[in-house]
Amino acid sequence: MSTTWVTIQFILIAIILGYSGFKLSFLADQIAYKTKLGRNLIGIIMLSTVTSLPELVTGISAVTITDNPDLAVGDILGGCSFNLATVVLLDSIYRKGSVFSHSTQGHMFTGLIGMIMISLVGLSLILKNENWFNLHSIGISSIFIFVFYFAGMRAIYNFEVSNIVKSIEPIADKGLTKDLILFGFYAIMIVVSGIFLPKTAEDIIHLVGWNSAFVGTFLMALATTLPEISVTISALRLNAAELAFSNLLGSNIFNVVILAITDVFYKKGPLFASVAETHSVTAFSLLMMIALVLIALMKPPQKKFLNIISGLSFIILGIYIVTIVINFKGSLTD
Repeated sequence: MSTTWVTIQFILIAIILGYSGFKLSFLADQIAYKTKLGRNLIGIIMLSTVTSLPELVTGISAVTITDNPDLAVGDILGGCSFNLATVVLLDSIYRKGSVFSHSTQGHMFTGLIGMIMISLVGLSLILKNENWFNLHSIGISSIFIFVFYFAGMRAIYNFEVSNIVKSIEPIADKGLTKDLILFGFYAIMIVVSGIFLPKTAEDIIHLVGWNSAFVGTFLMALATTLPEISVTISALRLNAAELAFSNLLGSNIFNVVILAITDVFYKKGPLFASVAETHSVTAFSLLMMIALVLIALMKPPQKKFLNIISGLSFIILGIYIVTIVINFKGSLTD
């Protein structure tokens, strides 16, 4: 198979993912108003879950079809990094003051839960050996991830429901059923596209010679995160910056759960004990990036360098670039 054909396949899949994410953004905003649940709750629970479906499908496919756990973990952690790097894009294209001024307490809550879960992943990657407690080849860290996820999502739901503005009126259009059907259709498009990503990425690995950790963290993560990117930009165009932040922060939480789900499908032992240590660099850089995003949401920076991005966004971008460089150097030495 030629490099040109593999590249064309990768681009086509990326285009489908990006367009589907664009449509999902508009539909999610309509559903939020028609159900009176608000943008935050729809963004955190519904939209972020759907836009993370490529990571779910590719993660499972990577360990069951291509038997490549590094590709799965790299894709998922790399997707989280792309989500946070997208905040820099938000900051650069938003011209009505500081984009971080559209934060809510729910965003802070979501971000903190994400930090707890990613910390657990980082520790698991460092400790590596989880043989002291396995449940049918599933590591103890994956079990804790499931527990934290369900407890955290319940807490987020209760918090958001208790803070819904009662004055929000539903949109006059009664096409909620149609919106839900279309939402499901584009979600399926994302899943189908995601199924083909691991094989395409595996072909790139063999043709180019990079290792699985780097391809997963960068190339696959770029494609599978396109729905989040397109949703984020679309939400900004809809004047729904809070929906964008809810999607990005909520997607990171669901991505961590995908790691635990992938561990269930990986039958050769605990997932975190079977991958390269390089992934721990990505995990802990994620913690720094989330912390900086939360600081920006708490105290929105008003000044921008060259009227483009704020200082905090510049630091977030720097951490992301350093992480990619470290992974790339690792791909050359492995």
